[in-house]
Amino acid sequence: MKVIGIGGYARAGKDAFVSIAKNILSKNGQNPHRFAFADNLKQEVGHMLKEKNFNLDVYTSDANEKTKVRPLLVWWGCARRDESTAGLYWVEQMEKQLIADLDFVKMTKQPICPVVTDVRFANEAAYLKSK
Repeated sequence: MKVIGIGGYARAGKDAFVSIAKNILSKNGQNPHRFAFADNLKQEVGHMLKEKNFNLDVYTSDANEKTKVRPLLVWWGCARRDESTAGLYWVEQMEKQLIADLDFVKMTKQPICPVVTDVRFANEAAYLKSK
């Protein structure tokens, strides 16, 4: 199995690129599945904001709202990395999702091509390279 990882600056078009790549991969007989290390980050922070009655959405595309949420996401993400063994908190969270999809693959016998949209740290790149 090949895993494709995409890295780049915030708002550089990584997800847009993945959207285009998924279409190309599909047309060439691949079964691309999108993954992101930050999906679990957004779920954690989004849950906390909702629980504390903040009127902020971590999934917003509004530039003004993003400027409010982004520093919190960066802080939370780095804090989780720093407090985890070898900085692997987000890698381990995404790996759980990847394993669940691979279990589905074993049942259906339809191989997938994981595409990770947000490779930002060396340990994330090393993890993907090992796969």
